[in-house]
Amino acid sequence: MAVRNATQSERKTASQRVYEAIRAAISKGRCKVGERLIEDTWAVEMDVSRTPVREALQRLASDGFVVFTPHAGAFVRGWSAREASERAHDAWCDAIAVTPRDTPLISERNRQFHGEILAMSGNSRLESMCLQMMDLGFLTRAFSKFNEASILSSSEDHAVLLKALSIGDGRLAEALMRSHILAGATKFVPDDISEAEGHDLSRTRRSGRDPRG
Repeated sequence: MAVRNATQSERKTASQRVYEAIRAAISKGRCKVGERLIEDTWAVEMDVSRTPVREALQRLASDGFVVFTPHAGAFVRGWSAREASERAHDAWCDAIAVTPRDTPLISERNRQFHGEILAMSGNSRLESMCLQMMDLGFLTRAFSKFNEASILSSSEDHAVLLKALSIGDGRLAEALMRSHILAGATKFVPDDISEAEGHDLSRTRRSGRDPRG
């Protein structure tokens, strides 16, 4: 009985490992939309049998990353821009539900959500510029200053923004995004300025200069 349980546990671990590897490959674009996911290939790459690969693919299909075609196997699923944004919002909601709060995870999911919104614009230059500005380190610092009410308010903003996009109301979406960005800025900038001023004053005192000139 103990041997059987150990075998089942090992298989579950292998299946989880394969699931995470394939999901990462899809998320990072290594596996393209429409690409066939061959069980034997992944079994060799992950050094496992075909069984955990099959289990991982079934789980990925349940999560919406993969589709099965009769007599052909598993393929990477493609999403519309709106579906991708909705999935990113779901991932954000899952992240903010984690306790204790995982600020780096929240920051990453927030960046993914806004990245999908930017991709919907079709303006690759704007998308690239904004993603560069949304540095994860910066976002993590920002979210570290958010209390629970601020996090929930941000989540509500995301949900309403998705609704505006789903009904094709560009003007409303623009107004909501402006409000969302400004609301987030008020949670971050004042403290950051105070910290910077404190560092400058401390540096001035160490140099022996009169801060009043």
